Amino acid sequence: MQRDHLTGIILSLAIVFSFSAFLEASDSSTVTHGANQSITAHSTCRRVTNNSTTGLSVYVPTVSSAEWASFYTNPPSGVVANACGTNNVTFASPVTYAPGISSQGVELGDFNGDGYLDVAVPNFGAGGSATTISVFLNRGASAPGTLHPRVNYSIGTGSRDVAIGDINNDGRQDMVTSNWTSGSVSVLTGIGNGTFNTRVNYASASNAVALGDLNADGHLDIANVNGPFTILINRAAVAPGTFAPAVSYPTSAATMDVAVADFNADGYLDLVGADGYRHSTVSILLNRGVAAPGTFNARTAYSVGSYPMGVAAADFDSNGSPDIVVANNSSNSISFLRNNGNGTFATSVNFAVGAGPWRVKAGDVSGDGIPDVVVSNFSGNSISVLVASTTGAAMFNSPRNFSVAGGPMDVSIGDVNNDGKNDIVVANLLAAVMSVLINTSVW
Repeated sequence: MQRDHLTGIILSLAIVFSFSAFLEASDSSTVTHGANQSITAHSTCRRVTNNSTTGLSVYVPTVSSAEWASFYTNPPSGVVANACGTNNVTFASPVTYAPGISSQGVELGDFNGDGYLDVAVPNFGAGGSATTISVFLNRGASAPGTLHPRVNYSIGTGSRDVAIGDINNDGRQDMVTSNWTSGSVSVLTGIGNGTFNTRVNYASASNAVALGDLNADGHLDIANVNGPFTILINRAAVAPGTFAPAVSYPTSAATMDVAVADFNADGYLDLVGADGYRHSTVSILLNRGVAAPGTFNARTAYSVGSYPMGVAAADFDSNGSPDIVVANNSSNSISFLRNNGNGTFATSVNFAVGAGPWRVKAGDVSGDGIPDVVVSNFSGNSISVLVASTTGAAMFNSPRNFSVAGGPMDVSIGDVNNDGKNDIVVANLLAAVMSVLINTSVW
């Protein structure tokens, strides 16, 4: 039967009822009674739910047709079309694993190439005395989202953070740790089977670490902070995965966290740092770009809340430019700085979170394709999840707080059990455990 101009809702017995001139085309979708389906067009996701009369199906118009917009503003009776995802995010109770010593950082990566995310937890220890990082491999297909017992690897002393990436371009995930006590970063290259080569240390005082191709040569470089920014450029032409001596750029005396993103759309990664204790600013260093790739202009400061300890960058408003969120430890808030599109930022807007926020990460936990915010609340023994708003003036919905073990310092976001929903892992300093929260949201 010719259906190029089919209208209405189609009965399972092929009886046609007209509701509006909604076209079905070869790439249209059918949503049956009682079902829902996510459909994306023009980078916008809509969830179509069909609760019309039993036995009916609804044909969703092709995304390229003129009927697309009118379908979603005026859907047929019994059919609801909302933005994908949900603000009512839910997580299962935390499952804890013991690194064996107190930890301040956590990150996810697939270390053995089985398609399941594993967990790396650098250990800080009493007074910053620990010298190991704990790796928990995912049990994978046999029990996705659960983890094998830890395996420890030697690193520098008193590590506070870890970054994951392929630093030597061999297709395997490597680890770089920031070692506060010993004033170094440790580089551990992955073997590909879930184990790592012996560390190589580089002098570089460090509270936090991030990876990014700062000089645009196709190899990951290291950015870390402990007051000044320090940059270690990958010696790609000589020995990929090894690094030139650190070069420092002055900023706040107490910078606590760092993120990389291309803020001014010139094709080169820039830096942002959370300026830490006794400060109420973030520092942005723009890459000098074509003139001197991998080197940076002088700091520009932007006001945020009090004692900013964590920072993340992501495109929260879907305009193609990365924005900034900051965790403000003393003011129990996050600050949102909207990118003007040219590497400058609008005045910060604050959103309340739990007590004593420390680190902040960006990732989609609500299923709408837009980055949300997850914050570790050190004093509140909780994490705050702020879902990015797709309607209204507010950038984020009210926070949903979830209890975790004592002293959460860092969080990481990723799909640990491969069910298509991003989960959360947490490093809990005071409880000396790592928590895994599986996403149980419905969308």
